[in-house]
Amino acid sequence: MSIRLGNVPTIVVSSPEAAKLFLETHDVVFASRPKLQFADYVSYGNKGLVFAPYGSYWRTVRKWCTLQLLSSSKVELFERIRRREVESLVDQINRVVASGQLVDLSAKSLKLSRHFNIADYVTFLAPLDLQ
Repeated sequence: MSIRLGNVPTIVVSSPEAAKLFLETHDVVFASRPKLQFADYVSYGNKGLVFAPYGSYWRTVRKWCTLQLLSSSKVELFERIRRREVESLVDQINRVVASGQLVDLSAKSLKLSRHFNIADYVTFLAPLDLQ
């Protein structure tokens, strides 16, 4: 079954057989995420690992991340930097709290990650930047 969400055609997978067809048989065809306007902003034009379309660029970035960022030696090497960044975040939160304000990290995180943009579904609205 397929439906349209604004201008976005969407396929609904509603049975185990259909799921197997999409996830095993035709996995490469459906491997990429849909292009969303907010992804252009947060990943420099879909250049990051998360939003890049599946293909040679994505495989290269994934390999680079695995070897250069996520290997045990690199994780250990950057421990001081991560610790310093966490301390900086905690210091910022402490300053806000010391001024008598409340900090709701859950709300701030959700606001950044779930911000709905109508232009992702009704593409002709993109130039209006309605977010």
